[in-house]
Amino acid sequence: MPNRLVIDDSWVLIRAGHSSSSFSGFLLDLVRSLPIPSTEKPKVEKGLAMAAHLTSPEGLEDLGVPEFAKPFVTGVIDELQESLQKEITESIRQSSASAEARQKEKLDLAARHAERAAERAARAEQAIEKRRGEIEERTAKLEERMGRLKESIDQKVARRLFGRKLFDLSSALYQVAKERGIENKGILHLIQMLPEFDALLYFLNVRKFYRDHTAHQLRVAVLGDYLLDLKSKAGGLEGIVVDEIGLSKEEVRKAWWFTGLLHDVGYPLEKLYHSLNWSLVNELLRCYPSLGIKVTPMHIDLASNELENKQYLSILCQGLPKRWQELIKGGLGVPGTTNTSTVFVPSSSREEYRPKSAKMDHGVVAAVSLLRTIGTPEQLRKRLPEDRPLIEASRAIALHNFASKLGSVTFEDYPLAFLLIVADELQEWSRPIPATVQDTYFTTSLEKVTLLDSIFYDPSTDMWDIPYSNTQAKNIIHFDFKRLSTDKEKALKVLDCTEQFPESEVLLQDIDKEKPEAANKFSIYIRSK
Repeated sequence: MPNRLVIDDSWVLIRAGHSSSSFSGFLLDLVRSLPIPSTEKPKVEKGLAMAAHLTSPEGLEDLGVPEFAKPFVTGVIDELQESLQKEITESIRQSSASAEARQKEKLDLAARHAERAAERAARAEQAIEKRRGEIEERTAKLEERMGRLKESIDQKVARRLFGRKLFDLSSALYQVAKERGIENKGILHLIQMLPEFDALLYFLNVRKFYRDHTAHQLRVAVLGDYLLDLKSKAGGLEGIVVDEIGLSKEEVRKAWWFTGLLHDVGYPLEKLYHSLNWSLVNELLRCYPSLGIKVTPMHIDLASNELENKQYLSILCQGLPKRWQELIKGGLGVPGTTNTSTVFVPSSSREEYRPKSAKMDHGVVAAVSLLRTIGTPEQLRKRLPEDRPLIEASRAIALHNFASKLGSVTFEDYPLAFLLIVADELQEWSRPIPATVQDTYFTTSLEKVTLLDSIFYDPSTDMWDIPYSNTQAKNIIHFDFKRLSTDKEKALKVLDCTEQFPESEVLLQDIDKEKPEAANKFSIYIRSK
């Protein structure tokens, strides 16, 4: 499948490193900074316009370093070769026509001139061959020059991306957030703290399924930015979102980057309560299964009844269906729960202590956190133009974790929430899962395994291929393909394309590398209802 786009962390870093508002602008900035003769720059810039087209779903195969420069170089060379080919063809045609005319004239005048005409024709043919050789030599020199240009661009990109030490996506999240307009110190501090929370949650979830939510946010943001570049029957997705929510293109991109980069910043608060109680208490119960352990669970109350929080929740709920409003209003937890102690005696060695959920939703926590950084409820109700992209982002963030409960999410009415749900479910690659491995009787290590390193997208069929191919990792975590497929179907089946988003297939594959022909497959379709 030559047209398939490989989506992995190299692809994420390339797109996240763009300093311009578009890929073509990014390349133009690079070329303008390179030592190219002024006479060649117009040709190169014209070739870059072709390269920008090749990075679209219709023409792009891969954006990974160093492959990303290949389409642009190919486009420029193809254009030059086409121009040269026309020149060659015209030269041959004119020279041949001239030779034939002279030959015919001499033959008509007298047979005695036949030998002389033949000689002239031979010289004309030699001239043509000489011209052809000159053109071929010129083409070779141009190809060599473009090769040197490609190398220069690769070096420039490497310095721009990896010179900033963006190898670690957790670090890149902070850098990209600042570059995309997230300036609030509180939010930036929270982003800096997320890796530490992730590490703690990995530690506390050693016997439960947990995956990172720090680098995940950057991957989702980049993937959603790519989705905005796609086209449907109704036109380009970015333009459709502009029309539907009344923002400019720049504001739509800003709203999306806030949405993608911050959608899981509330995750530690949602999970810490349950994870801390579950992990620590059950470790004690495993050691003392016959004793009655008195449990006083840790409790977190976000005071959702507090007046200001109610006002922020009201802003999030504005214009949404009533059932969605109820979900959001309950997303900060139920206040006033008593912190009572209980004695827990397991009836068997396999029984676990299961704390009551705090009923906090990390999407709502993140959305309220973002709104609080923008201004007071009174300020936000004025709906100032500069606040609108962030309010739209907050609303999408508040809804995304309720996907399976929303009933129907139409791209036409809720484009940012729609994009977030899609990107969130597609982002399956390179998400480490903790697994305990007992090496000897005395040593047990916590390892992180990943189920797959990349996913694939075929623009010609709008199919997303997600192959779970790491057999060893699947065995370690007791991978449940059926459960995963069911969960993804619940989240994605609520999406309604409304003929404005490309109807797509999400193909989940449970692959055994030794028996790839026996792979389990499950397709989920995102369609117009």
